[in-house]
Amino acid sequence: MKDIIEYGNKVCEQLTNDKNSRYKSWEYCYKSFQDAYKSKNIKKPDYDYLSLQLSFYLASWGMYRGSSFLLWKDYKVHESIVKLLFKYDSLWNIKIDNNHNQNLNVFYSDLIKLRNEMRDKYFEIRKEVYELNKELGSQPKTKISDTLISKIILGTIGCIPAYDRYFVSGVKMTNTISGTLSLDSIKELVKYYKDNYKELENLRNKFSKNSDIEYSQMKVLDSCFWQYGFELEDK
Repeated sequence: MKDIIEYGNKVCEQLTNDKNSRYKSWEYCYKSFQDAYKSKNIKKPDYDYLSLQLSFYLASWGMYRGSSFLLWKDYKVHESIVKLLFKYDSLWNIKIDNNHNQNLNVFYSDLIKLRNEMRDKYFEIRKEVYELNKELGSQPKTKISDTLISKIILGTIGCIPAYDRYFVSGVKMTNTISGTLSLDSIKELVKYYKDNYKELENLRNKFSKNSDIEYSQMKVLDSCFWQYGFELEDK
C-alpha cells in the first residue's frame, strides 16, 4: 500500500508543478459536470457546453487518436450520452466509507445499466460512421471498449476509474483486482478502498488541497494505479 500511495503522490506532484498539465483536463471536465449536476437546472446550452468539455477531455487522454470512430464526428455527438449520465442519481451521490456493511446494491446495479446503455449508444454511432465512410472497411465486430466507457464516467461522475492500458497493468499486479470493467472488478476496488481507507483519504485530501475541486475517491485510485502501470511498462 505504501508503494501505491507513493505512485499517487507522483501524480499529485506533477499537477502541482505544471499548472497546464494534461492531467488538468480531467479536473476541468469533472468540475463542469459536477457543477451542472448540483445546479439541477440543465438546459440545452449546458448540454452543448458539457459535450465540448467531454470531447476535449477525451482527446487529451488519447481517445481521438488512431482509428477511433470519434475522429469522424464533432463534439456534439456526445450530447445523448451527456443527457444519459444525469439520469442516474445513485452514481452521482455515492461515497465509500470504511464500513464493510455499507449497502451499495443500487450503485452497482445502476452502474452496470449505465455501462450497457452507453455501449449501445456508441455502438450505433460507430455503426453510422462506418456506413457513411466506406473507406474505413467493414464494421468492427468488437464491442465498444471499456476504456472509452470508463473514461467518460470517470471524467463526469467520477465513480469508477478509467480502465485504460496503464491502469489495467497496475491493478493486475495486485492479484486482487481484475482488469475489466465488470461488477466484480468494481466491488474489488471498493473493498480495496475500504481496506485502505485512511491512507487513501489522506491522499485524496492532498489532491483536493492542490486543486479547485474535491477529488473523487475513484480518481485517486485511478491516479495511483495508472502511474504504477505506466512505470511498469516504462521499465
